[in-house]
Amino acid sequence: MTMLLSKNDFLPRAEATLARLDGALRDALSHQGTPLVTTLGRAFPKDAPLQPAALAKALCPGPVSHVGLAAVVMRELLEPVDAVLDASLSKATVVTGNAKAPGSLLVTCPLLVLGDLEVDGFLDDCGPDSTIVVLGRCVAKGLRTSGNFLVLGDLVVRDVIQGVYNDESLIVAGNLETRFLDENDHEVACYGELRTEHRFENGRSGEEAASWASAFLMPGLWDIDLGEIDHGEIFERIRRNEPVFTETKKHP
Repeated sequence: MTMLLSKNDFLPRAEATLARLDGALRDALSHQGTPLVTTLGRAFPKDAPLQPAALAKALCPGPVSHVGLAAVVMRELLEPVDAVLDASLSKATVVTGNAKAPGSLLVTCPLLVLGDLEVDGFLDDCGPDSTIVVLGRCVAKGLRTSGNFLVLGDLVVRDVIQGVYNDESLIVAGNLETRFLDENDHEVACYGELRTEHRFENGRSGEEAASWASAFLMPGLWDIDLGEIDHGEIFERIRRNEPVFTETKKHP
């Protein structure tokens, strides 16, 4: 089934969608600047129709506002089709329904999921090559994010979210829930409730982080003398389904 987007249909729908958005959805979409329909228009070559993945690719890298709006409009125009994702994605991908990764997932390209994204293992994105937009709920066991990552539903990560580098942002319109959030210079913006057991905010020093982490992470995952947390080993353990915390999760 070919799903083409025509400029003449897409832009008026984008204007109407933008006018209708409000609250946390609009705030999250506008976090890196107001989404502009004119920017979407420039992504269409002359008046030729585009495949959804080609439109996503044309809008990235750049502020996630524009590709985020494009994803919302696509959801209104395209028939939802669910997909199972390979372990590694390197070509711009649009899933019009729900997406599931049966194991871990490495993303090095634009990925738009117009429904929910469920990753059974560890989700790793690579900015600036990757831009991820999930219009529904996003679930994983671990997340290492260095690229722009926009979730309009809730983001639920069982164990650890690690931010990497300070060029891009993790933006969540709904609630963000994880056991351990290490922002580590990466911007994290949540417009719903932020629910974590342990949160190391932007600007923490390595020495502070290692010292704090020694209270709840398994030995071998931190080094106070070096002032380091071994996130690589944390994610390897999550990938192997091995414990990373010294205590089992406290249920309320």
